Amino acid sequence: MASSGEQEFAAATRARVYRHPHSRRFWDERVAARVGEKLAVRLRQIGVSDVRLHLEDGDREPLSLPHHYRRPIASLFYSVERAGVRVDGADELRCDRDLPAG
Repeated sequence: MASSGEQEFAAATRARVYRHPHSRRFWDERVAARVGEKLAVRLRQIGVSDVRLHLEDGDREPLSLPHHYRRPIASLFYSVERAGVRVDGADELRCDRDLPAG
């Protein structure tokens, strides 16, 4: 069953999808961080405390994403870590400018 948080994400996504002119970017860092917080709560509820990511391209090379794709993904996993779930492998996504100040 969907929680109230998931319903508000669905409403926000619908609003972005159906606005004119159409935006090609539906997730930004802020939305990714909120999704990460909700994901961490769900993971802790089922007893998951560690997550391991295996990121590579199809050619067994390290994942090479442009910065504008990496940033929301890094924000998602950083918020999962902040909420108390250890994420192994997320450091590969971060750039120096992605790290929070302080």
